[in-house]
Amino acid sequence: FNTIKSKDVRGCIKLFTGEDFTTPIPHGHSTSKAVYVLKFKLDWIWLRGFEAGGGGIVRRVGLSDHWPLWVKVKLGGGGPRVDFDSTKSRR
Repeated sequence: FNTIKSKDVRGCIKLFTGEDFTTPIPHGHSTSKAVYVLKFKLDWIWLRGFEAGGGGIVRRVGLSDHWPLWVKVKLGGGGPRVDFDSTKSRR
């Protein structure tokens, strides 16, 4: 999903962090190469039950109006088990 307005970005951050999701993608950086006065955070990668080993925005790829996002994920550990059949994880 895309979040265009700053109130939507704040709402998205509140929603996901309130459910124990994290993101390695910096909140203050634009993910769209469209030139506007405001920086748009249009794209997201959210993790829960995994540890991010890094992440970022690839600005050198020019195939879309959105820049690709990447994340390295560390598997294992004592995090919650992710249940892909529901919206909640099991501990």
